[in-house]
Amino acid sequence: MNCTKCNEPLTDSVSCAQCSGAYHYVCAGVSETSYKKMGPEKRAAWRCITCRAVVSTDNTTNAEILRELKNLKSEFNSFKLDLDTVKRDTHDTVDAVRELTLSWTSLETRINLIEERMGELELKITKISTDCDSSREEVALLKHNHNLQDQFSRLNNVEILGVPSKSGENLHNIVSDICAVTGFRLEPTDVDTVHRVRQFPTHDGQAPRPPAIVVRFTRRRRKDELLAAARARRTVTTADIKLAGPQSKIFINEHLTPSNKLLLKRARELKSELNYSYLWHRYDSVTSGETGAGPSRGGGVLTAVERGLRVRRRDDWCSSQSAEEFWVSVDACGVPLHRAPPRSPHTRNYKNVFLHIACCYFPHNNNNLASLQMFFENAAKLILDNPNDVFILLGDFNISNAIWEPSNDGFSEIGSQEAQAECLPLPSTSTNPAPKLMNWTKLFKK
Repeated sequence: MNCTKCNEPLTDSVSCAQCSGAYHYVCAGVSETSYKKMGPEKRAAWRCITCRAVVSTDNTTNAEILRELKNLKSEFNSFKLDLDTVKRDTHDTVDAVRELTLSWTSLETRINLIEERMGELELKITKISTDCDSSREEVALLKHNHNLQDQFSRLNNVEILGVPSKSGENLHNIVSDICAVTGFRLEPTDVDTVHRVRQFPTHDGQAPRPPAIVVRFTRRRRKDELLAAARARRTVTTADIKLAGPQSKIFINEHLTPSNKLLLKRARELKSELNYSYLWHRYDSVTSGETGAGPSRGGGVLTAVERGLRVRRRDDWCSSQSAEEFWVSVDACGVPLHRAPPRSPHTRNYKNVFLHIACCYFPHNNNNLASLQMFFENAAKLILDNPNDVFILLGDFNISNAIWEPSNDGFSEIGSQEAQAECLPLPSTSTNPAPKLMNWTKLFKK
């Protein structure tokens, strides 16, 4: 019998109770003395090194598994605790979401109410805006009408500027002296009242100007005569009326409302900016004249239309470049009857008409007759194209020795050595009789 480990013959051996293998004492790892001292039970339970190693390994693996199971159990318990915490947090989250849902529903309801109120407010704002625009227009119209009425109430007044004031002055004597200097004979019955306006403070640090003197005449014609005399005299100073103190200019003007004074001031500024040569005002109108770079020597055409009427310049109606023409159309629709032109058997309702005005100048040259013929042919066409409108033709025709007299069909020119005027009547129908004096035209022939 050989040793299980070294495979050498056995003389004395030990036997493994598990694998039944026989081993030398040295190969079994036990001394002969120790083995012999063992009792029968221990010898029967003795195991070799290999069998003991397997048991030890199994014991070690089981211990590790137990430790891992304990760790897993601990982790599972911890996870369970965490899961309980998550569960509680989830419940809290669900409750919070439920509260948020309720809050959102309430907020949505409030938003809907706010949107409804905003819609109502927008309608109110739109109505208020419309009312404000209407009120603004009414206020502007009232201001305009008030300004017109205020200016109308001043039509008999003149405003005298530049006369120093002093205590105990006699304004009637001062006005009489000024009128005498201008060459205007002031009658005792001409003046209704004379007074000075209040002193207006200045904001630019300059010395205040003397308050103006307002003279109210009993008749507007006399006031206009004084203004004409003052313009003819041009310059009146305090020395001319024997007033003590430094010499200063005296100005006699229309008595304008504050709004019209601001308008005149702005017009003067524009006159300087645009290099206009002259500017004047009368009643409720301010008018300026344009000039070139050099001094003015006359010329130019002005068509002044009262505020409130719509006017349009008609350059497309001009007939010739060799003549000077200026056409304007005034929309007379809606003009009050008391301001409309007088009616005649050959005119229609003036509430629905346009007034066309032509101002022309024909130079005295070789092309004069041709230009005149083109002008009147063009005017005839325009009159025929606009049978319901009124035409006024004004101009300097430069026809020597011409004498104009009314005829059955309009105006005829007689006595000219350069041209013979032939008046052509406009076509008429039973419902549209030919106008006699309002619409007319002529053709000039050699």
